[in-house]
Amino acid sequence: MRKRWQKFYEWWSLTRVLGASALVFGFVFLVIEPPISRFLSDIAPEFFGIGVTVLLIDWANERRSTAEEKAALILQMGSDDRAFAVEAARILRQKEWLMDGSLNGKRFSQARLQKANLENSQLQGVNLESADLEEVRLINANLHNANLSEAKLKKANLYQADLSNINLRKANLQFAILVESNLQNSDLEGVDLQKAKLHQANLKQAILYEANLKGADLSCVNLCGADLTDANLRHVNLYFRGAYVNPICDENTIMPDGSYWTPDRDWREFTHPDEWAAEQAKKRFAFSRPPGFARDISESKS
Repeated sequence: MRKRWQKFYEWWSLTRVLGASALVFGFVFLVIEPPISRFLSDIAPEFFGIGVTVLLIDWANERRSTAEEKAALILQMGSDDRAFAVEAARILRQKEWLMDGSLNGKRFSQARLQKANLENSQLQGVNLESADLEEVRLINANLHNANLSEAKLKKANLYQADLSNINLRKANLQFAILVESNLQNSDLEGVDLQKAKLHQANLKQAILYEANLKGADLSCVNLCGADLTDANLRHVNLYFRGAYVNPICDENTIMPDGSYWTPDRDWREFTHPDEWAAEQAKKRFAFSRPPGFARDISESKS
């Protein structure tokens, strides 16, 4: 409420006060016609017209000034000077232009926005190719159909962000937080997701060809229709609250070896290949030895 009153008081510039006064004066003497002065009644229409004209001109000037300021800040946000770009993002947030769609489709390639606060931003279709976004806050941001190829997003926070149809080819997302984020239909070819947190992320039909997911948290993720061909899944975490939970997959999910997922597939083949191979060798040895093999060995020792 306090902010609303503050905005109300700030809105009343000298021009608006004069315009509103002329409008009210003209309206009173034109419509109500108090029996004070014939002269005032005669000039009332002129005052009314002046008031309307002044307010309309002021409104048009304000719109033009606002548009120019917004365009300048958007241009500044794409700067390769970090302090310059981050300050622009701060002002855009303060004026709520980060959240109203004003930045949709804009170009910020190679911008340096490390540690900027872009939470709840509307950034649909933006071009952030090769931008430096390390440790940036993109919580609940909308980046649908955006281009972040080769962007630096190390330690970025993308919790519950909409990253559907996004291009993240060869982007660096080491240690990034992507918990509950929507990455459906995203292009993650060659992306670096080492140690990233993707708990309950939606990766349906995502392309993860040659992605590096070493040590990442993939607990409870949705990989239906995803392509993991040649992806590095070593030491991936699939445990949630102490229980081993396989990712959600379907018959269209492509495993790192190029084969299609089946319900009996053991993910440890890719997450812990050495342990899995040793375990399979033991099973094959136990299955292949003849009956009474263990008894014969014990008798020969005695």
